[in-house]
Amino acid sequence: CARGGGSLGNGLGTAGPRRIPGPGGTRSNHRPASSFPAADPCPRRPVSSRVRGAAWLVALLAAFAVGMAVVAVLEWRDNPARSWSLLPGVVAVLVAGVVFMTGRVSADDAGIRVYAGGLVKMLHVRPGAIGAAEARDITPGEFGGWGLRISGAGVAFILGAGPGAIVNRTRGGARIYSVATMDDADAMAGLLNSLAARQHPGRS
Repeated sequence: CARGGGSLGNGLGTAGPRRIPGPGGTRSNHRPASSFPAADPCPRRPVSSRVRGAAWLVALLAAFAVGMAVVAVLEWRDNPARSWSLLPGVVAVLVAGVVFMTGRVSADDAGIRVYAGGLVKMLHVRPGAIGAAEARDITPGEFGGWGLRISGAGVAFILGAGPGAIVNRTRGGARIYSVATMDDADAMAGLLNSLAARQHPGRS
């Protein structure tokens, strides 16, 4: 099948959605969650995107963990019991760094989800729950910071400013995912809108 670019509305055989400016003047495609794109007769391939947090934030977490470990060793000489009490904090920082500073976002016929740290599945939106998806630049400030965030805009797995896939659900808040490139975001939005169209035939 021949298709146009990966942004919303391309290759669907219908007029494209209204274009609105995203953050920082970036223009992005957007479709209200109450409408559904026309069904796409062309199959779309699964999309997987690996993303990492900002290097400075990863370095900060690592430095904090090393600092706590040094304190624990120094405390061991005078108060072993207190030293052991610091261990859970060190482990928690290391786990948070691994789980919430790296991830793999996958979109396919089962919907979209993120594997935090490459292992822990979360924010799974199944095809029947997809209202509409869009690709645009996102920033941590929009959603309350880095990592797994809950805000009035929805629930986000965000590792920095850059490309993102936003999924408006048929019920409940949106799900927001940091991805590696805008090409990944466009491909995911196209695939998810195609799934939504097949799940909600006849709605527009």
